[in-house]
Amino acid sequence: MKKQITRHNNTIRPLTSGNSFRGNGENTDDYQGVFINCFADQNCSLLLEWSNDGIHYYFSTTENIIESVPFTKSFQNRGQYFKLRVTNDSGNDMTVLSCSSYFIHDV
Repeated sequence: MKKQITRHNNTIRPLTSGNSFRGNGENTDDYQGVFINCFADQNCSLLLEWSNDGIHYYFSTTENIIESVPFTKSFQNRGQYFKLRVTNDSGNDMTVLSCSSYFIHDV
């Protein structure tokens, strides 16, 4: 799988309870989809969003990340722009978070 790491939708900074990492919109024109790798030591939610204009993000999907269970999944692009948000909704502070996103040519 040929892939390119996104520039603005990756984090390794653990989140305190209730806080979020918010990525920035990136153009997906040259790619068919996005591949996500996430690991956290607390439960969290992952919101993936797509837009056709880079302003209004109407297309989305939410995934639950289970504490200490690696999450890996590919998604077909649903718009011209992509961004993600990770939210610590566990009630506890994280000590580990690694979330990476890659643009991919094949989904």
